[in-house]
Amino acid sequence: AMVSTQSTGGIAGTGAASLWTDQSMYNVVALSADIVIYLIYYLITKLFVRRERMKTYVVVCIAASLLLWSVSFIFFFTFRTIDTNLSPAESRCLNKECIGGFLDGHDLWHCLSASAIFLTNVMILLIDDDLIMTKTE
Repeated sequence: AMVSTQSTGGIAGTGAASLWTDQSMYNVVALSADIVIYLIYYLITKLFVRRERMKTYVVVCIAASLLLWSVSFIFFFTFRTIDTNLSPAESRCLNKECIGGFLDGHDLWHCLSASAIFLTNVMILLIDDDLIMTKTE
């Protein structure tokens, strides 16, 4: 918890010092960093400190989630079709040709990142399924 708080505080300090013009991106980075640090901490504690095992479908879910996150980041940084610092007319000039005649890269990014968020939430929901028969006091 201390590392997560310090990292979020560091991101907040960096954001305040650099005066980011894109507040929404700053919020996404700060919150995402906090969640990722917590998940890494939890997985390390579960697997290496407490020596617990994970069900196979949880490992598959983690792998699929990481794959979708990776592809969505590639789409986000490759197909830059929006810039909130530009006027609407200037931002429209960034529009690209649709892939398959229906979706552009930004639309595909929305689909991929939504699927990644869903799988991440499913992983969080299922990560302790191996403990279902463990007796508690």
